[in-house]
Amino acid sequence: MKTHRFHLSKKKIIIFAVLLVIVAVLFYACSRSAAAAKENLIPQVQTTSLKKTSIQDSVSVTGTVQSNNSKNVYTTLTYPVKEVYAKVGDVVKAGQTLAILDTDSLSKDVESAKYSNEYAQKSARLALEKAKADYENALSLYNNNQNADIVSAKAALTAAQQDLNTEKSNYNYAKYQYDNGEISKLALDQAKAKLTAAQNAYDKASTSLTVAQNQAQQNLKALKNAYDAAQAKMNDKSQDVTLAKQQENLRDGVITAPIDGTVTVSNAVVGAVPNGVLFTVEDTNDLIVKTQIKEYDVDQVTVGKKVVIKTDASGDKEIAGVVTKVAPAATVNTVQGTQTTTTSQDNGTVTFAAEVKITQNNPQIRIGMKARLNIILNQKADIYTVPYDAVLHDADGSAYVFEAVKDQNGYKAKKLPVQTGLENDISIEVSGSGIKDGVQIVNNPENISDGSKLKM
Repeated sequence: MKTHRFHLSKKKIIIFAVLLVIVAVLFYACSRSAAAAKENLIPQVQTTSLKKTSIQDSVSVTGTVQSNNSKNVYTTLTYPVKEVYAKVGDVVKAGQTLAILDTDSLSKDVESAKYSNEYAQKSARLALEKAKADYENALSLYNNNQNADIVSAKAALTAAQQDLNTEKSNYNYAKYQYDNGEISKLALDQAKAKLTAAQNAYDKASTSLTVAQNQAQQNLKALKNAYDAAQAKMNDKSQDVTLAKQQENLRDGVITAPIDGTVTVSNAVVGAVPNGVLFTVEDTNDLIVKTQIKEYDVDQVTVGKKVVIKTDASGDKEIAGVVTKVAPAATVNTVQGTQTTTTSQDNGTVTFAAEVKITQNNPQIRIGMKARLNIILNQKADIYTVPYDAVLHDADGSAYVFEAVKDQNGYKAKKLPVQTGLENDISIEVSGSGIKDGVQIVNNPENISDGSKLKM
C-alpha cells in the first residue's frame, strides 16, 4: 500500500511540472508578442548621409536638331537638267557645281546677241561722230558769221541798201529839178517809181536775211537734236542689259552650292525641268535645336543660359549647348489653342519658340533628330542638399529637418533647424550649424517628432 501512494504522488508531481512549463511558454509568447507590437510602432525610415554636392534648377524640354545655316537652291530657268554632280550626303564647298542645265540654245542666243550688240554699238558710235561733226561745224559757221545763206542774204541786203540810197538821192534831185521847172512831172514820177522799186528790193533783201538767219538757227537746232539723239543712242544700254541678262542666265545654268555644307535634299533629275527646290545644302557643323518654352518658364529662360543636350543616338552622353534665341511673342498656333509641329507640349499650352546652339560637336548628332534639353536656370556647387520632402516648416515659417541620431537603444529623431537655398523638383539646398558631412537626415519625416525612435 505504501508503494502505491508513492506512485500517485510522483504522478502528480509530473503533472504539475508540465503545467508549469505550459504556463511559462504561454507567458514568454505573450511577452514576445507585446514586445513585437511595441517594436512595430517605431517608424522605419530612409536617410540621406550629408556630403558636399551640387544642385541645378533647370527646365526640361524637347526639340528638333536643325542646321543654323541652311540654304535652298532654286532656279528660275526652265531648261531641263543636263547633268547632276551631287547627291544627298555629299559634302560640298561654296561655289562647287551641283548640276548643269541644258542651255545650248541660250548659248547660241547669247552669241547672236553679242554680235548684234557689237554692230549696234559701232553704228551708234559712227552716227554720233557724224552728228557731232555736223553740229559743231554748223555752230562754228554760225558763230563766225560764215553761214553761206546768211552771208549771201547780207550781201544782197547791202546791195539793196546801196540801190535804195542811190534812188533816194536821185528822187530828191529830181524833185528839186521839178520844183525849179527843170523837168517834167513824168520825169519826177519815173524817179519816184525807181525809189519805190529800190525800197521794195531792200525790204525783200531784209526779209531774206531774217529768213536765212532763222533757217540757220533751225538747222543748228536740228543738228543739235540729232547730236543729242545720237549721244542718247550711244548711251542706251538696253541691249547691253538684255545681253547681260542672257549671260547671267547662261551662268545660272550652272547650279552651284551657296555655302559650305552637306547636301541634305536633291531633287535634280536629268532631263526634267526644275520645279521648286533643286538642292538643300546645310552646314552640319553649325547645329541648333529648335524648341518651345512654356509660358510659366519663359521669363527664366534667357539668352546665354547653358543647356545639357541628349539624344537617343548619343545615349547618356551630355552635349553642351547654349540658348541663343527666345521669341518675344508666343507661337501663334499655340495661342490659338492648336498644337505646333515643333513642340510636344500639351494642346492649347501657350509656348514661345526658342533656339539652342550646340556648342560641342558630336558626330552622332544629325539634322532632324529629336533632342532632350535640360536648360540650366541656376546651379551651385560645394553645398549640402537633402530631398525636397525632408524639409519641414514651423508655424513661423522657419525650416527644419530631422537628424537620425544613434544612441544605446537604436536611433531617435533630432530636430535640426536649417536655412534653405536653391531648390528643384528633387532636392533643396540646406545649411546651418548642425549641417556637416556624415549627418543622417530623414528623407520623408511623416509622423515623426523630435525624440521619436526610428528604425533604419
